[in-house]
Amino acid sequence: MSVQFGMWIIDGQPANPDFLAKSESMLTPYGPDEGSFYVRGNISIFYRAFHTMKESRLEVQPHVTESEAVITWDGRLDNCKELLHELRS
Repeated sequence: MSVQFGMWIIDGQPANPDFLAKSESMLTPYGPDEGSFYVRGNISIFYRAFHTMKESRLEVQPHVTESEAVITWDGRLDNCKELLHELRS
């Protein structure tokens, strides 16, 4: 299971880089495969991967959409082919 960490500072101040580094180092053992960050203004998100399937190595997280929505997910989708078929209908 991978690890996701996020912080939204409601007063608008950016996150303390030292706090983010300490948080990541504490969680790295639980997501030992790789890590990535998203930092913008007062929102900070990091993701530490623990790959359990070959497909998970293709993931890029946090995912940022064209509209700048930021998405993370740690799960498994077993009926992907069926859902893609339904979405295309």
